[in-house]
This record gives sequence, structure tokens and C-alpha cells, in this order.
Amino acid sequence: MRKRLTILKAQHFVARTKADLEAFLTNPPATLIWNKGRYGYNRGVEVTLERPTGFDPVKSYAGMPGTYPTIFRNRQNVMTNDIRMVEEEIVFLQKRLADWRPV
Repeated sequence: MRKRLTILKAQHFVARTKADLEAFLTNPPATLIWNKGRYGYNRGVEVTLERPTGFDPVKSYAGMPGTYPTIFRNRQNVMTNDIRMVEEEIVFLQKRLADWRPV
């Protein structure tokens, strides 16, 4: 029973994260907050980055650290990787549930 609940929660997480990613890509936020110099326990300094005029999430180059396009692309990659990893985990849990036999 606990495995089914875990699978259900994971599926809800994937659906919610996909919706968040879609909203993030179709309507990029006006500002992004980035913690400059954050390493380990050092909190760094919060920097607010403004969305550049004419920013296109698909065509924007994300190569210079600490810029809006780079932080945008990093957050997109985090959401995409979260979705991929949880989907892989769901497949694993479903297989475990299917193979489970009571003792």
C-alpha cells in the first residue's frame, strides 16, 4: 500500500513540475534571484537579475555566468532533470510493486 502511495505522490510531482516548467518557458519571470558567491555553507549575496528586453527562452545564449539567460537555463535544467529522474524512479517502483509477493 505504501508503494502505491509513493508512486501516486511521485506522479503528482511530475505532473506539477511539468506544468511549472511549461509556465516557466512560456512566460519567463521578470526577475530571477541568484545567490552570487554561494559555495558550501556560505550564503553568498542575493542578486536580482532583470529579464532582458526581447528575451527568447528558446534562442537565448546562456554562456556568461551570473546573467539572466544562464540562471534561467540552469533553473530549466533543474526542473527537466527532476522530471526525468522521478519518472525513472516511478518505473522502478512500479516494477517492484508488480514483482512483490506477500510472504
